[in-house]
Amino acid sequence: MSRNLLPAYSVFRVLANTAKSTKDVLKSFIATFYVQKFKKKTFLINDFASQFNSFYGFCIPNAVIKNVLVEKFDCHIGKGGWYTMNAGKIKDEDIFVLDDYKTTTDELIDDFLKYASRCGADFITIRDDFINYFNGTIVKKESNRVISAYIIKIQNSNSSLKELIDDLNYGSIIYRGITMDLPEISSWSNELTIYLNTDILFDMNGINGEAYKKSIEEFLELVKEVNAKKNCIHLRYFSVTRTEVNRFFSAAKKILCNKTIFSQSNGMTFILNKCTDVSDVLEKQGLFYAKLKKYGILCDETNRVTRIDETDIEKREEQENYINKNFAFLNFSDDFLDKIEELRNGITTKAIDKTGFIFLTRTDEILKKSKERTNITHAIGLSPTPEYMVTALWFHLNKGFGLTDLHSLDIVLRSKKIYAGIVADEQKKKIMEAQSDFMKKALTKEQTFEVIAALKQFSSKPEDITSETIDWAEELNDKTANQILESNEIERQKNQDVINLLKKQRDEANRKIQDNSKYTEFGEKAYRYLECLKKIGRTAYKVLVFFLMHMALPAAVVFAFAFVLKTIKKDELDWSFVFSNWISLGGTFLIAELFTWMRRIFCFAVDSRK
Repeated sequence: MSRNLLPAYSVFRVLANTAKSTKDVLKSFIATFYVQKFKKKTFLINDFASQFNSFYGFCIPNAVIKNVLVEKFDCHIGKGGWYTMNAGKIKDEDIFVLDDYKTTTDELIDDFLKYASRCGADFITIRDDFINYFNGTIVKKESNRVISAYIIKIQNSNSSLKELIDDLNYGSIIYRGITMDLPEISSWSNELTIYLNTDILFDMNGINGEAYKKSIEEFLELVKEVNAKKNCIHLRYFSVTRTEVNRFFSAAKKILCNKTIFSQSNGMTFILNKCTDVSDVLEKQGLFYAKLKKYGILCDETNRVTRIDETDIEKREEQENYINKNFAFLNFSDDFLDKIEELRNGITTKAIDKTGFIFLTRTDEILKKSKERTNITHAIGLSPTPEYMVTALWFHLNKGFGLTDLHSLDIVLRSKKIYAGIVADEQKKKIMEAQSDFMKKALTKEQTFEVIAALKQFSSKPEDITSETIDWAEELNDKTANQILESNEIERQKNQDVINLLKKQRDEANRKIQDNSKYTEFGEKAYRYLECLKKIGRTAYKVLVFFLMHMALPAAVVFAFAFVLKTIKKDELDWSFVFSNWISLGGTFLIAELFTWMRRIFCFAVDSRK
């Protein structure tokens, strides 16, 4: 694989900011290749296209390259199909230096390989898988797991690499749009019937989570825009798909009637939410079909996928006697693809408007088998991904480069979907293993519940996937049922130790509180006693001051006056005279004090009125 492919994706992103169309973008790539590598004035289109694609690692059809050479470079086509390049049409602003972009993409690859090595990934294939990941062509489960986890984790760790990943994703989408053989907006005249699988129908109704719902709603809106010009795209589902949907709702009814004992999928949890009896499930089932009808999605009663009748499917389900009646979809992967192949009459084409029939799903098994059956480069597979259809319809409508607004093409969300799907499959497998162990009496009923509860703690909805949940999921994935039980027992013991420690600390704190309460009670009594003494002291002080001011001081004055008078007259001291003068002087002091307080009260009253 060419080392220029990832840097080229970065260039696509940069050129999209100024280019008016995909042909303008491709013009810069052709000009750069011609000046830096090719340099031949005359050439055959096959030779030019082959070297051009090899240089960048592209797989762009010859017809697309031919159109750009003729329209943007005014290339003259001579005898024998020889092209003559008009070098005068190449401008300096059309040329870019690819090595400048390699520096940053090499940094990203090095960082990813370090992460992959810690995960034990195979270095021989993981590097190419990482590059292919941006095209959506990777099918290996383990590589998908490592790459999607890396992209999710890097969102919180390295802002520059995060932005680079977004740019590479954006550039790869533009590249895919260029490689598609899309009709002009006004020229799509052929009928296209798209059969929706059960998972797509569930996504529409939000049963598998909001992330899937938003992605399918974007697809439906683009279909609506195409049909607004001419009603040529029809959305349908097979009768066997309807049977599978009905079986799912029937399983929900059985759960409400306590006919199943094991926990179910996220979708079943969604259906059973706020349902108290069978009538609630029937109401949700009615709303499910009502939404399909709203978008014009109808059941195709004429084209049957399998010879098995709907009633026979229900009988087969009862005969297979699923372990404890735990719901599982029946596998019709090959039947679906066989039917699409039959409807197409075995014709394979690169033009999306000429395919006639498509089966839309995001089920990995079907997508993988569809790719294996398609042996022509750029041909539309029997079952393309929803993301492929969104990209195709977007570029067909000539909506420009505003792809960042598309929720379904966001690489982080795509990575979360991939990782969530892998984990959901592993959850189902481990739950089935636990049920099997229960049937073999290797696990008790309580242990089985405990294992399933531990597995179901991890939400497999894309919107719930974070760096932290990935670490937890990876750890849980490596454990068997017995190891899960052992881990839970260890965790319970740790929790019990913590509880015991907290109880001990609580008892110690209560003991200290009781001891402190004794000291506190004594302290409060002592405080009240001291306060009482303070009050007595303050009262005694006031009495003493009052006595000194109003009794002792006048007495001292009168006694001094009488003593001086006696000394002058040399008579005996008249104690009645002293006493009467003392009383009169003390009374005078009291009256003066009274008038002083009355004056203060009067002034206070006047100020209060103001």
